[in-house]
Amino acid sequence: MSSRKIRFRVQLVCLSMVAIAYVIYYVFPGFRSYREKESVPETGEESVQATKATKAVFTKETISAYEPSYYEKYLHDPRIIKDPVIGGLESGYIKQILILENKIPADAPYLTKEKAIEICNGLTDLPTKEEKWENAVMTAFDEVAYAPDFKGGSGMTRIIYFTDETHSKVIMIAGFCVYYKDYDLPDAPLEILFDPFGES
Repeated sequence: MSSRKIRFRVQLVCLSMVAIAYVIYYVFPGFRSYREKESVPETGEESVQATKATKAVFTKETISAYEPSYYEKYLHDPRIIKDPVIGGLESGYIKQILILENKIPADAPYLTKEKAIEICNGLTDLPTKEEKWENAVMTAFDEVAYAPDFKGGSGMTRIIYFTDETHSKVIMIAGFCVYYKDYDLPDAPLEILFDPFGES
């Protein structure tokens, strides 16, 4: 057998191994979660913090950790009702998913505009990194609403709470602002409810 054929077969085997590793890592998130769990320290406060960071378990008490891979199984779930105004992927409808998984009650309360303003006025010492800032505000809102109705977006993350069962009015966390929009009034602009870094 010529050295050229041997080299070709070796390259083919190497490419196959890379492809198999890719499939295992990206197509089977359970394997990835297992590997991440293995790397968590065994004892101490560092272990507790690492576990909280890698497990995105949404409850009434903590919803700041969000791991999209956990929700990918709901990407085309017919039980998820997508809002015609919000759109997005089924896996972004966090509240519906948590209700399906019996992690929060089906009658979880809505976040009203007045309550959102009250919560925002009481927020202090917020992080200055955008994602952490958004998660801190979201965690405060979830003390009332248990979970956002939607979290997702392309380019910019939108964290959305409906104010009632009509879904026509929304509170949205995006960037370093909290907005309010009434879709019953299509010409009404986004109203800024909270902009801590804006001009006074």
